[in-house]
Amino acid sequence: MAVILVTGMSGAGKSTALTALAQRGYRVVDTDLGDWIEEVARPDGGGREPQWREDRIGALIAEHERSGEPLFIAGTVWNQGRFSARFDAVVLLSAPVEVLLDRVAHRVGNPFGKSVEERHRIAEDTMLVEPLLRASATVEIDTRTPLRDVVEQLAALAGPPLRCLTARQGVYSGPDHHRSQGVPMTERVSDDVRKVAELAKGIRIGMLTTIDADGQPVSRPMAQQEVEFDGDLWFFVERGSRKVAQIEADPRVNVTLASGSTWMSLRGTGHVVSDLDKARELWNPWVEAWLPQGPQDPSVALLKVSVEGAEYWDTPGGTVASVISFVKAKVSGQRYEGGDHDKVEL
Repeated sequence: MAVILVTGMSGAGKSTALTALAQRGYRVVDTDLGDWIEEVARPDGGGREPQWREDRIGALIAEHERSGEPLFIAGTVWNQGRFSARFDAVVLLSAPVEVLLDRVAHRVGNPFGKSVEERHRIAEDTMLVEPLLRASATVEIDTRTPLRDVVEQLAALAGPPLRCLTARQGVYSGPDHHRSQGVPMTERVSDDVRKVAELAKGIRIGMLTTIDADGQPVSRPMAQQEVEFDGDLWFFVERGSRKVAQIEADPRVNVTLASGSTWMSLRGTGHVVSDLDKARELWNPWVEAWLPQGPQDPSVALLKVSVEGAEYWDTPGGTVASVISFVKAKVSGQRYEGGDHDKVEL
């Protein structure tokens, strides 16, 4: 298990890297989002500065020390050094100041860095604060390199996520002998995806459940977009919404779907996606009624839920039809977790 701090100046790419890590199955927490930070008076009397809520950060780290699940925490606050002994690595993401300023000028979803005053502050912090971060970092990554390379370096520090243990030669070979052995992973995953697609077809409204800053589940109705289910569910969201902030802080989500004869619970990882071509492909009058600004507006984004497990009840048989757990075949190397129990743990 590794707890890794990812730090750096605004525009260094912390949020982008965490989003990519979450897509690989890692648990990530961006402390700029949610209720992790409070403004307090500086000890030197030089105004107020953001700092971590130490009780919450301490509880978060303790949870992962017990669970053994790798954790990436992103943030740049003056009291982060108090937790240095509990981090297995402190990674400084860096880039030249002109690169940082160009990134913040063009990014969407985060208004900081657009004003002259804020840009001056970024330049000043890069000159004064970044050297302090560099002195305490155990690893520095230049984010001018391709994102994939940055994420590979971060992932190598943590080891594989628990939910993405690899199968040997694409065949499940886990310890549960009651499960079928020697069946190609992709074949069995495809069967499960097809079953879920069959049951989910035509169900437009689902309940999306996210985790708030207090660790409590929050649910709201959402309209899923009519695309053939291949392991992903798609929704439109507004970037400034609470659900987006919650997903960016904790990407674990659940979606429930129901019709007259079928009930489904789908758990997975949520990713907020900026893809104008995909948004235009999925755009329809139903969405336009809720988001009249159109798919090209910076406030509009897509939410992709990568489904990792499903439980469904189908009334024609009069009983619970099946409980399945799967990881999409299109993600190479992940272990398929099939089963016939009413509770599935990945």
